[in-house]
Amino acid sequence: MTWKVKDIVDAVSVVRKLLNMRQEDVAQKINITRSAVNQFERRKTTLSEKTIFALLKTLHINKDWALGNSDTLLESKEILYMSCKRHELLQNFIMQLKSADYLCIPHFSKKENRQLFELIVKLPNNTVCVVNVDRISRTNKDFCGLFKDMFEKINKNVQSSCVIMNDFDYNEEIISRIRDKTITINDIEKLYEKLIVMNMDFSLTVSEKEMIIYLRKHNVSLEKFYQCFTKFEK
Repeated sequence: MTWKVKDIVDAVSVVRKLLNMRQEDVAQKINITRSAVNQFERRKTTLSEKTIFALLKTLHINKDWALGNSDTLLESKEILYMSCKRHELLQNFIMQLKSADYLCIPHFSKKENRQLFELIVKLPNNTVCVVNVDRISRTNKDFCGLFKDMFEKINKNVQSSCVIMNDFDYNEEIISRIRDKTITINDIEKLYEKLIVMNMDFSLTVSEKEMIIYLRKHNVSLEKFYQCFTKFEK
């Protein structure tokens, strides 16, 4: 098998940090030394094919992505909970994703007396990551600016969307379930569906809303749908 070694090293370093795993933690899970993990991340040494596979599995990195057969970086049947403290780390993570949707849930912390953020990343293979970005931004303006800067640097082939979710129904309940890790992937899917409807600029019937949700789920843009529809009318 032919591994994308350079890309794998970058991904391993970023994903490990986002998952709050130390090099020691990773080394223990795959039965190698912390020094071996450290040397691999610094590109000072290589690992055996078997060890690389174990490393990818531990960090939920998609094996097909590592082999160059898929654009989807992560693979997990459960929600991956991550946290991020630096702009650069979040930027590097986003740049690894070839296609993803981003949902930002801002909320106010009475305890810390400031605006906080939860970023939900939804990948095409239904892998979902919840990234706590509390220490990166203090305001909606800061967060929007961060994403604008990131998207300007990301390759044009990357398909992504960022929605700031203000005044969402049951916002506190959603945040509580995220923090308690009781929110499910189905719940997150419903959030995305509702957001699509909430952000339309005009009133929609129930059937029209259902159509938009269907198109979004099947990765058909409204523009493409409109083009097909106008051709059909002619």
